[in-house]
Amino acid sequence: LPEDDFQKSMKINMRKCLNNLRGFPVDPFGEYPETDLPLEVDHLIYWRVAQERWGAITKQVAGLSHLDSTILQYICGHEGSCSKDVAHDLIVPKSAVSLGIHRLIEAGLVIDRADAYDGRSRSLFPTKKGKTICRKLFSALDDTTREFHMGVDKTDLDIIRAWYMRMIANMRTASD
Repeated sequence: LPEDDFQKSMKINMRKCLNNLRGFPVDPFGEYPETDLPLEVDHLIYWRVAQERWGAITKQVAGLSHLDSTILQYICGHEGSCSKDVAHDLIVPKSAVSLGIHRLIEAGLVIDRADAYDGRSRSLFPTKKGKTICRKLFSALDDTTREFHMGVDKTDLDIIRAWYMRMIANMRTASD
């Protein structure tokens, strides 16, 4: 599939899986045409465990949320981009990206400047401090990601079991 079609398919199926996990519909990604590309719920849960671990690391290493660290990493790799680009490429709501950028600016990790061509638009650039933290985070997260790909430890298995129990309870409630 072309990248755009793949992303649309993944968004639809992620939404369906999240609805099963939560027990109620949530539509964070907007409307897209239906497709039949499956996304296994266990992969989504496994991904959720990885995200929770990454979030703990970003909080410990830099005092940032996982989303804020992802935004910082994007800006470090795409200097001069605007918040709209960040939201589009990370597939995150614009409002969440705006709040994250605001927190990064307050922390002195990112600066925004008026765009040279369009004074209304703001271009984002990492500060020296932001680049340093981004490198530290990448190193810490890379090690953890490699470990995670080697297998699931007991703590993660307990989290996965809890997610499955919640999903089963939500499905039972929905079927009543």
